[in-house]
Amino acid sequence: MTIKFKLLLLIIGTLILATIFILTAVNKQFVMAIDKNQHALYNERIDNILGQLDGYEERLKMTGQVEAYSDGFKESAIKALQKTYYQQQNKNIFPFIINHDEEFVMFPNFLAGNLSLAKSDLVSKMLFSSIEKSGSFEFKKRWFSYKRFDSWNWVVVYTVPLEIKYSEVQKLSRILILIMIVITALSIIIMWLAVIRITKPIEVLTKGTRAIAAGNYSSVIDMTGSDEMGKLAGDFNQMAEAVNKKIVALNREIDERQRAEEALRKSELLFSQMFEQSSTSMCFYKPDGTISRVNNEFCKMFGVKEKVIMSAGYNIFSDQAAIDAGIIPLVREIFDKKKRKNWEIDYNIDSASDSTKTPTLKTGKIFLQVFGHPVLNRNGDLESVVLQHYDISKRKQAKAEKKKLEARLQQAQKMESIGTLAGGIAHDFNNLLFPIIGFSEMLKEDLPPDSPEYESAQEIFNAGKRGGALVKQILAFSRQSDHKLQPVRVQKILKEVLKLTRSSIPTDIRIDQNIQKDCGLVMAEPTQLHQVAMNLITNAYHAVEKTSGEISIQLKEIIIDAGELKDSSLQSGRYVMLSVSDNGIGISRRVINNIFDPYFTTKKKGKGTGLGLSVVFGIVKEHKGDIKVYSEEGKGATFNVYLPLMEKFVEAVANDQVSVLQNGTESLLLVDDEKSVVRLEKQILERLGYKVSAQLSSIEALEIFKANPDDYDLVITDMTMPNMTGDKLAKEILSIRSNISIIICTGFSERINKVQAEAIGVKGFLMKPVVKSEMAHMVRKVLDEGKNSDPEL
Repeated sequence: MTIKFKLLLLIIGTLILATIFILTAVNKQFVMAIDKNQHALYNERIDNILGQLDGYEERLKMTGQVEAYSDGFKESAIKALQKTYYQQQNKNIFPFIINHDEEFVMFPNFLAGNLSLAKSDLVSKMLFSSIEKSGSFEFKKRWFSYKRFDSWNWVVVYTVPLEIKYSEVQKLSRILILIMIVITALSIIIMWLAVIRITKPIEVLTKGTRAIAAGNYSSVIDMTGSDEMGKLAGDFNQMAEAVNKKIVALNREIDERQRAEEALRKSELLFSQMFEQSSTSMCFYKPDGTISRVNNEFCKMFGVKEKVIMSAGYNIFSDQAAIDAGIIPLVREIFDKKKRKNWEIDYNIDSASDSTKTPTLKTGKIFLQVFGHPVLNRNGDLESVVLQHYDISKRKQAKAEKKKLEARLQQAQKMESIGTLAGGIAHDFNNLLFPIIGFSEMLKEDLPPDSPEYESAQEIFNAGKRGGALVKQILAFSRQSDHKLQPVRVQKILKEVLKLTRSSIPTDIRIDQNIQKDCGLVMAEPTQLHQVAMNLITNAYHAVEKTSGEISIQLKEIIIDAGELKDSSLQSGRYVMLSVSDNGIGISRRVINNIFDPYFTTKKKGKGTGLGLSVVFGIVKEHKGDIKVYSEEGKGATFNVYLPLMEKFVEAVANDQVSVLQNGTESLLLVDDEKSVVRLEKQILERLGYKVSAQLSSIEALEIFKANPDDYDLVITDMTMPNMTGDKLAKEILSIRSNISIIICTGFSERINKVQAEAIGVKGFLMKPVVKSEMAHMVRKVLDEGKNSDPEL
């Protein structure tokens, strides 16, 4: 078979395979495009039906009698859908609905006899046996797309015959086949002409090369041209001439090799000099691990003598210092893989000296950077390995110090982020708490003390107060506000926390309590201790919630000796130990050292913020205590909090006398952009007898004051308001009437505090949320001070 015929067969076969591949790929892409388009189209139609069903469901819920009117609404929905979707002209494409009992809730009557749908096969194919809420499939030469309507346990299905769905693909496929047949035929004709043009020069070239192969170097291939064949013929013509030149070149190569050997000898001499005089410690090892050559710097660094180490039969694989440093596997990798390797190690000079049985020139440890290079012979076999050692002890120490400084900087930046977050939320959160506390306090006044409603209002009031205290705690933790320590019994805090958490933790999770009732007092901020206990118990709950495990809480007095706790700075003395344990998933060694870092969390998104344990750590340290965690992965975790006990304390007897609220009849101007806050403050002040004019806009309040500045005895304004803040409003009002009394209320503001408020002439400063007694006292105090200082009174 000639090359001409072989090329032709190869070209025809390639074209046919390419045509089949292109047709198959294009057809597949068409089918995928049709599937995607059809899926989107009928999903949209199904969504329209689901939207109508959702409308009926919403109206059904609005009746308040879901069970009574459910069947009627479902029947109305089906009739409306049948009227909308079964009047179409193309009766091969239609929707239908199946319920949870595998019954057809809606099905077109006009196709009941023409469409063969086996209900049991259809249902088992896709509907209630699948956990998916939507999907599509082919069944009995039809295509189905469906979605579930969970509210009524229905499945809405749209169906279309496969022949209609893929009709466009079939048309395009036939057109493509015709086009590819024409292209293939034209390509075969063109390739045939090309083959003839290509193979003719090859035949001439073959004849000429046979003559040269037979030894006839004077033979010339009669072919010229600038294409590849012409160039190849010219190359063969030059080959005969090159043979004679090759002999001359071989003689010249022998001379050059002799000169190269001389240069190699000089190079080896130069290397030997450089090796010995190098300031880098170097040594060579044979493939069996024995040392073959060392330089002066090596002997100086490791405290050995060259003659001794060479005669002692030193082997790196049996050197205890190298084994302790963990470099044996690294050296073996160079021997086995013949690749360069570098590493850093702590090296014990004493061990190295002992292993070579030589007197030490220096002792102690150094930190080395080691470079290993394989030395190969001409055949690529390993001949030796050279190790270079650099003493980087000082550089390593500087690097370690830099890492410590970077870690401190990162911690400072994290704490700064917490402070920014706390300041941002404090104002808005206090504005939310203010109405809760205030309205619940007024509800208590309006309700009988022994009624259940009074108790509910009291619980709302207590929760609001606790929320306000927590905001203060966040600000204190971020160093944006101060908190005061007081004698606290931890068992009372725990009792309150357990009451709260028990109502939110499922009953299948057992909470064991072992609380010492006569446990002594600690100097602390109650809200902070409340937060510590809440965070620790919540973390324990998250650890056992999937396994319905157990949580153990213990409180007792203990005596700790200095140094008794590992890595703790606690002094000897008496402490309260709060222990929270669980038998949950535990904490892995990989992350246990990071659990107190701000924003660090292993919980899923939405489950934790990464601030809980960092807040606990900060509170405990600020109370001159300590916290320890003990855990094994899969065996639960225990958090122990240690707080120093007070030596002596006499608890004061509670004063049950209720302070009498001071009333008044003066006229007040009240300004706050929060409608609920304005409403609350107005009701409080009016109940105290004052005449109150309330405004939601600081701009409008200023205009009202300008119109009648002598009509008001006191102005109460919020700090953070749009257009004009409280301090600016105060300055404007004081510029109109300098003797007017002003009180500023704020949830939190970096722009003003009590001292700054007094500096601009403000007489009173209140932090939200404010209880009624605080507001009554402040208003009366400011009004009375204003009257006493007014020379006209």
